[in-house]
Amino acid sequence: MKILATDIDGTLINNGPLNQSVVAALKRLKRDGWEILLATGRLIQSSLDVIKTIEPYNLGIFSDGAQICEISAGRIISEKTLIPEIVNIVLSRIWYIPLEIQIFNGDQVICRKRDIETSIFFNSLKVQVLPELDEPYLEINPTRIILYGQPEILIKAESLLRNCPYITETNIHITWSGENFLDILPFGVSKGNALTELLAMKDIHPDILVAIGDHMSDLEMLIASDLGVCPSNALSQVRAVSRVVYPSDVRVGIPKLVDFLLKNEEYSKNMTNTLIL
Repeated sequence: MKILATDIDGTLINNGPLNQSVVAALKRLKRDGWEILLATGRLIQSSLDVIKTIEPYNLGIFSDGAQICEISAGRIISEKTLIPEIVNIVLSRIWYIPLEIQIFNGDQVICRKRDIETSIFFNSLKVQVLPELDEPYLEINPTRIILYGQPEILIKAESLLRNCPYITETNIHITWSGENFLDILPFGVSKGNALTELLAMKDIHPDILVAIGDHMSDLEMLIASDLGVCPSNALSQVRAVSRVVYPSDVRVGIPKLVDFLLKNEEYSKNMTNTLIL
């Protein structure tokens, strides 16, 4: 079994829907016996357009590794959650910072009434949004918290969280999933760990495992793969662990990557130098 584990935003998609050249390239890869495994920060509901188009492997990684879902059934089969005490500490630390708060609880998103962009965005994806967060206090165990806003303000929020004596990397995992997204996940949650868990569920030992990502939330997955791949505009930390770099324009980049994989499958597992496509 040959697996391409891929992020969606910034890797398969720049903006808007999947480009047809990307779709055609992935179909060529599938005809050669590869499985396309989604590993995204999105919820499964907000990935349905991509799922319908490329028909990926039936298990996928969502919410940046906090959820593993059975795609055909739309069912969460593994989920990691934050404990309420930590959630409330996080909320109290950043409550008055001018950011939007997105709390992921199963297949729902909880936010404040004033988080207008969050409500508009998730409603457009037909994800249930509950604008019911009236105070920095919850009694649930959500899968993750996303802080959305300007990078300079997110940097301030990250500093406040990392310097809080009650918050450490032994109880939560803080990472960036995009320039405007600071992700707060349960301890030990990452796309890389979720990928390991998913493969163990099905006792899969792939002949080759290639992973594509562009941001910090993809880092562990790229390290865990046989071959890490990223677009040319990926973060420097991601490029440092990638052995193939494709053009950031996905219309050109993904077809070039597929051509390389189809011609160099055995060579790919043993690459030591970085190749710029």
